[in-house]
Amino acid sequence: MPLFPNPDFEVYDNAGRTTEQIHAYNIGSPTADDLCRWDAAAAKPLIDAAGLPPSGRGITGWTDLLGRAGTESEFHGIASAVLESDDGAVARLHQFLESLANWYDERGDQSSSRHYQGLADQFDALADDMVQLTEDLARTAYHHTTTAAQATRATTPPVHPPAPPRAVKPPRR
Repeated sequence: MPLFPNPDFEVYDNAGRTTEQIHAYNIGSPTADDLCRWDAAAAKPLIDAAGLPPSGRGITGWTDLLGRAGTESEFHGIASAVLESDDGAVARLHQFLESLANWYDERGDQSSSRHYQGLADQFDALADDMVQLTEDLARTAYHHTTTAAQATRATTPPVHPPAPPRAVKPPRR
């Protein structure tokens, strides 16, 4: 059974599990959902203490909050809140670009509408890339942490109980 440093790791069996969950269990690695959940939990105290509105209403506070992240897990949790939230800055900007396209479309300017819709589509692809990068970096950080922990365990000599005292034999005469 693999050793996972996060106590929240869910051990998956095959019943009702996705291919990713089964594969993750077989190779001894958490799923992307596990990593996102752990990062969100790690960043929650920092985010809650900041008391910021959703990033879609203002990104500046969230940008400042990244500078206060003390761990990679907190950093990735904050980044995910901005990148993946329906109320996040990325979703709101995509919605804005689509609204621009719709505005021109409703006024019969198909050329401008297509340009803005093209930008919205490009931004959507960029947003997907940003989410993927965040997930990849979280996975890399997780594996780096577990590898370092395993290396530390491997180089630390095991603690053995002291040997029982030797019986002293009387000298031969």
